Amino acid sequence: MLRDCCHTHSTGTLRKNRKGWDKDLMNMLKTGDRGESSLYFCQTNDIAIVQWRDSKVVNVCSSMLDLGVDECRRQIGSTKQTFSCPNVVRKCQQTMFGVDKGDQIRLHGGGFARKAHYKKWYKKAFFAVLDCMLLNSLVAWNLAVEREPGLYRQKFNRHDFYAWIAETFMTYSDPNAKSPEQVLEATRGLVDARGAHRAVSVPTNTRCVVCKLDNNYSRDVDGIKCAVSGCSCCPLTAHFLPLERGRKTHDLEEFKDMRTCFEIVHSAVGREVWKEKVMPDGGWRPGDKKYSVMTNHPVVQQLRVGYGYTAKKCRKDDC
Repeated sequence: MLRDCCHTHSTGTLRKNRKGWDKDLMNMLKTGDRGESSLYFCQTNDIAIVQWRDSKVVNVCSSMLDLGVDECRRQIGSTKQTFSCPNVVRKCQQTMFGVDKGDQIRLHGGGFARKAHYKKWYKKAFFAVLDCMLLNSLVAWNLAVEREPGLYRQKFNRHDFYAWIAETFMTYSDPNAKSPEQVLEATRGLVDARGAHRAVSVPTNTRCVVCKLDNNYSRDVDGIKCAVSGCSCCPLTAHFLPLERGRKTHDLEEFKDMRTCFEIVHSAVGREVWKEKVMPDGGWRPGDKKYSVMTNHPVVQQLRVGYGYTAKKCRKDDC
């Protein structure tokens, strides 16, 4: 179809069990002399059928009617040796690109998906996508060098490009990463006399106290009940993982080094805003609120102003 309709000659490899392949005629054994070949011509379809033994038997069909045999060189140990090779196969190796070239590059030296073995199929699929990303970036870089010579860039070969990528990953430093002192200060409130405040599972309809306070002024209910964790020592519930979309509370100066609501609510300032209530004599009843929000606290006033509200007047006892 490519030859008759598109006037394009093509060559492709195929498996021995391919439908239509004549196994009786093309039955070259796996063992034998390297460079041995069998060439036939199909008069019905005007197609050349070739078998050639390299490191393994290669089956080829081609619409290029060239049944000649030339030579190719192969690296055998520390030396290069010359073997006979059909012209059809040589032309295919010289002009192949796209998927075939990508598979060849991933097979020789690169290719995370081929080197690593996993029981879970999706892990191998992830590394296959990573292989395609690396290959496409290498091709795009080299094409940009050819098209824009004035940029004074240099082409990469595969090994140098992969080595540069690996070195970049190993030496990368996050500009937003916190220093050890900042981490210590941000997590200092996670431990007190009762022990370490650890995240525990709670019912799915539990609300984050930090997001709930923010929602009182923003009226944005998104994410308040999503993946909220409880605490092993206190009744405060909050998001233990960073949010995809931060709240205004996270931007306040007092909480600038804290990435999660869990850190905020257990910090020194956070415990002043969200006060734990004393357990009554009869114990907690279902539905009781075990904490109260100090709305006169300066942090809450800053939050109100950030949303366009006026700051509340506080009594002398609270100021």
